[in-house]
Amino acid sequence: MGRGSLAIGFSVACVLVLPGLGRAYTFIDVVNSDGPYDQFTPPSINDSGDVAFRANLDGGGWAIVTGNGSGTSVVADTSGPYSVFLTEVAINDGGTVVFHADRDAGAGTGIYVGRDPATGAVAEEDATFLSVDLFAINSAGTIVFNARLNDGPRGIFIGTSPVVDNSGKFLYFDVPDINDAGTVAFRATLDSLDSGIYTNTGTVAEVSGPYAGFGEFVSINEAGTVAFTASLDGGGSGVFVGDDPATDTIADTSGPYSSFSQPSIDNTGKVTFYAERDGATAGIFTGPDPVADRVIRGGDPLFGSTVDAVSFSWKGSNDVGDVAFSYLSFANTRTS
Repeated sequence: MGRGSLAIGFSVACVLVLPGLGRAYTFIDVVNSDGPYDQFTPPSINDSGDVAFRANLDGGGWAIVTGNGSGTSVVADTSGPYSVFLTEVAINDGGTVVFHADRDAGAGTGIYVGRDPATGAVAEEDATFLSVDLFAINSAGTIVFNARLNDGPRGIFIGTSPVVDNSGKFLYFDVPDINDAGTVAFRATLDSLDSGIYTNTGTVAEVSGPYAGFGEFVSINEAGTVAFTASLDGGGSGVFVGDDPATDTIADTSGPYSSFSQPSIDNTGKVTFYAERDGATAGIFTGPDPVADRVIRGGDPLFGSTVDAVSFSWKGSNDVGDVAFSYLSFANTRTS
């Protein structure tokens, strides 16, 4: 049913390149609160334009759902063996959807890929792992996740094998990402309590350089380029793709932005990100100019209404230029 003056949903902004005008977007309303759902996490999107998200159900409980503008499908819900879904979800180009969930009646917590945890468990808190969380998936279906073994070491794992752990210079790891070549990117805190951006093959950037600190989310493309957010020694912050802000800056606070989060890089090197603006509404952008590089921001028209706020995930852009996001509107018109 409708929600009166409150519209919540998510949309895919599909790229349309207009001759002489450059990049523009058309918008598809994938799902909104006129249906059985009333809350959505920022969605993940694959190259086919399929999105995956966690939703609250009007009748109570939660579901993991996919959609593409032509209807939705439930991957799993809390009427089955899961009691609650944790964090956001991820979808790869093959349509595999990964999520983090608690199981009914204290049966455990883990990372899963389907309705049946008996056959769809990627990793669970069990005799091997004390804790599991924070994951990503590539097109081949390889799933990388953060975990701590029962015997102590914490690290980033594929299956039961660590990609990297805290037996060396690292102390703690944030959300990993993985490309199709199997290169894993991550932010890590060091034993010294300094931090940096790394891959399993080397260092991308550290606080020993011009950076003072790093955001928790990173994104890696097939060329191995890693996008991340960081604060600078000289003040300010930005979105970057390397260790030298002079050449590797996508956008920073020397312009009209005041803060950044959730960078997502595609195989062309384009970085999409969420940003707050100086004295203006926040939104989703792809470069230093909040007008020319805007995907959508608060105050923009959408589906016959006006957007009050948008949310974006670092899994929210694909390699054909689409951007998936959730939106909130308090206008007096209903979304389509």
